[in-house]
Formats: sequence, structure tokens, C-alpha cells
Amino acid sequence: MKKLSVWRQTVDHSFPGLLNIIGTAQGRGLILGAAVLQIYRDQGWIPRARATGDLDLSVGIVADTNEYQVLRGTLIASGYSAPDHERYFRLYSPVKVALTMAYIDLLAHPESDGISGKEARNTMGVGDGWSFEEILFALEQSHALCKNIFIPNPIGFLAMKAASYIDDPVRAKDLVDIVDVVFGLVGNGREINFQQPVGLRLTQRLN
Repeated sequence: MKKLSVWRQTVDHSFPGLLNIIGTAQGRGLILGAAVLQIYRDQGWIPRARATGDLDLSVGIVADTNEYQVLRGTLIASGYSAPDHERYFRLYSPVKVALTMAYIDLLAHPESDGISGKEARNTMGVGDGWSFEEILFALEQSHALCKNIFIPNPIGFLAMKAASYIDDPVRAKDLVDIVDVVFGLVGNGREINFQQPVGLRLTQRLN
């Protein structure tokens, strides 16, 4: 657990109170983007991970879109700021220290039949092109990090990255991430067990 404890400490240092606040959400939180690669690297699953200055986190909406607004409002009340009016989901950390992550992209996904994709998109302020299918797939193929917060296993992560790259081939970093994960796992000789009934799991557990 030591390496994950270090990761949590890094997040707590960059984003004070974030993990505890997200832990109160009704829906599950899923870590996205380069932060996932950094955890994979720390676990020894892949040899390298690109640096990032932000944290992408999608929170499930279960009963009402106000769940998202409550989380966002709690973060703002805790000192986070939202100066970017074109990116409603982007919140800047109150911590202004070198070598820490600067902002969170607090996203949302529907996590019940009572919440539509349109409602989730409108809640976080994104367009109709935003897809949830891959996020929901990745959420079911995930590992628990801490209370109510999960990371996708590599199969789920690759599904999200492939969809993102197909949607916008200019995003070359998505293709680079796919290559890094695939070759990293193959090079390290990691075996993925496709027979487990509760999602796909790497045979090596999180440390």
C-alpha cells in the first residue's frame, strides 16, 4: 500500500480536502487521464508515464444533478476557484506551489437510469459529443483507490483512450498513451485474467 499512500499524499498536497469531499458523493468517482498512467507506473505495470499538471476526475450522478453542484460548491467553499467561464468543470487548487498539480477537471457521468447523458453533459457544461459509454465500461473494470474513488484497469483505460483518439485524431497524446500501456504491459509480462466474473483484473494486485 505504500506507493498508493504516496500518491494519495501527493493529491492531498495539491488538492486539499478533495479526496474526502469526493468520498461523500452518492456516485462513484473515476480517475481519468495521465494520473492513471502515473499510478500504473508506480505499480510497476508500465515503465514510464507522462507528467501532468492536472487531475481528471469524473463523479457519478445517481439521483439528481444537484449532487454534482453540491460537490463543486463544497470545493469552491474550501478555497478552490473557477475563473475559466468556458470550462465550468475546471477548478483551480488553492495551493500555489511549484511541482504540484494546478487544477481539477471535475467531470460527471450518469450512474443510474434516472439520469440521462444530456443531463450529465449540461451539468458539467460540455457539448453533445461527450460520450459516457467508455467511462461506464471503465468504471466496471476498475480498482478501488480509496473511499468511493476508483481507477480503471488497463482494459478500461485503453477503451477510453481509443474512443478519445478516434473522436479527435489530433490528440496524439492519446495514441502515445495507448502505445505506452500496451507495450508496457507486454514488456513487463503482465497477464490479464479474462475469466474473473467481477470485471477484468491484472493478476498483480495494487500495492
